[in-house]
Amino acid sequence: MLRVIKIATMVSLLMVCQVMAQENNAVSGAVSPTATTGEKASQPKAALQEASVLKVVDAAIATGVENRSPVGAASAFSATVGKLYCFTKIVGAKQPTEIKHVWFYNNTEVTSITLPVKAITWRTFSNKIVPAYMKGAWKVEVQSADGNVLKTIEFKVE
Repeated sequence: MLRVIKIATMVSLLMVCQVMAQENNAVSGAVSPTATTGEKASQPKAALQEASVLKVVDAAIATGVENRSPVGAASAFSATVGKLYCFTKIVGAKQPTEIKHVWFYNNTEVTSITLPVKAITWRTFSNKIVPAYMKGAWKVEVQSADGNVLKTIEFKVE
């Protein structure tokens, strides 16, 4: 009797797996929301899914990074600071991907740094030497691999 129950359970699980496989096959033929002629999206499903699930759960501009955490985080810094760090904690990567830290001074891009994201929760940072004469409004955009802005961190150098 116990053996019959085990076999029935295994058959039920096999049927569930088959149904799930059929559903996944139907989803993999998804059409891009911008496609008007019925063509399939040019990006693989995983890439589309990846962009939508990445989230910045912590971000800061700081004077340093120690033990994988920002140190001296603030929204305004002295012009003599020398170097600043952009720290980000990313969650949701289902496969290795990349993000960018795009540094802006007075709304003009000054540098873009590509950083790997290798796990579902990943902490990373970039840094920028800030010359004393570059006083004013700064920001760093954290962008996904496809260029979507995930977070913007604004700060001042005074």
